[in-house]
Amino acid sequence: NFLLTDADKLPDLIDRVERKYPCLSYDRLLSPHDKNTPRSSLYKCLKKAFVDLGYKDSEFPNYQITEALALNACPYCNAEEIIYQTINVEGVDHNIMDSELDHFYPKARVPYLAICLYNLVPSGSICNGANGKHDDDVYDLKLVNPFALDDAREIHFELDPMYKDVLDYNEFIPK
Repeated sequence: NFLLTDADKLPDLIDRVERKYPCLSYDRLLSPHDKNTPRSSLYKCLKKAFVDLGYKDSEFPNYQITEALALNACPYCNAEEIIYQTINVEGVDHNIMDSELDHFYPKARVPYLAICLYNLVPSGSICNGANGKHDDDVYDLKLVNPFALDDAREIHFELDPMYKDVLDYNEFIPK
């Protein structure tokens, strides 16, 4: 069942699908928001089935997936807290979640993985928000799916101190 394919096997799955169905080539879909990029009828069917009727369905178990993984922090930055809780209002339970499910392989490029368990990474709104990875090419960025790591010590961070959007050192310099 490809919906439960392990994270470390997802690149191989994508390769096999692309070899069999070249119209779904990841490279061919590098501009997922470009309306002029032609989409095959197979791509459109897969997007409708897995994204529109699958992931975007209000019944999709975002909360249950996040709860089952029991993460306390965003696996990308390990800084933003992931909060999920059930509250009872007038005898009715409501699941509240402030994190998001990031599609490690973007659903715009690989629609058939839109509901694949190990392609869904609970993440904070900063990492998956306006300045997050969105539909960026995970291959070009050399990103590693957090679920594919055996040991978190494999993660290495780089910080460019000149990149002011990350940290403004002027805040720390006495005046």
